[in-house]
Amino acid sequence: MDKYLPYENATPLRPPSWFNCFNVEKITSDLKLGLAKSYLSKANIEYGIDRVIAVYPNGLAYSWHQINACGSASFSGDALPKHCNKKESE
Repeated sequence: MDKYLPYENATPLRPPSWFNCFNVEKITSDLKLGLAKSYLSKANIEYGIDRVIAVYPNGLAYSWHQINACGSASFSGDALPKHCNKKESE
């Protein structure tokens, strides 16, 4: 995991009901308890959306897309934080 940066405030998304292999409550709990660690897999896969992974010590991992700070501001119509540059990501 040397090439991945830790991801603060990772929040797994609730999958469709038919998607049984992703337990959002367990992953969220395990991240909070330190039983799994979250990492940034790819920043801005689309402007304002990051790909995040949760990795367990045994190598099991889960991935989801999460709105980042730039996306949150942009999508809500707020002023973008200084580190956000929409043109560089498009």
